Amino acid sequence: MAAKFLSRDPTTAMGGGQVGLPPDDAFAGRYPALWEFLTLERWDDGKPRKSGTVLLFIEAGLWKSCLNDRDGGRVAFAAAATQEALLQAVEGQLQGGRVEWRKSRAR
Repeated sequence: MAAKFLSRDPTTAMGGGQVGLPPDDAFAGRYPALWEFLTLERWDDGKPRKSGTVLLFIEAGLWKSCLNDRDGGRVAFAAAATQEALLQAVEGQLQGGRVEWRKSRAR
């Protein structure tokens, strides 16, 4: 699968392993950029990519997310009143290239 929404940052990319893709056409259809973020195994240039992760949780009455770009060593956060609104917000950020990335402390 070629990247549609993601692009490789050659200054931070680490390369990665295989992702065992569960079949979930409904999720992939509703949130194609988030699906790509979670499952893309190779960049357009053929170099391996570590798949991203997303953590969803509820805190102080809000749905919150933490995107973890394991390949780029960075994280991003979002919050919304409902799970659907949160997933739509994350999708919009990824599609529009408007994610406010921060350097991951884990690196």
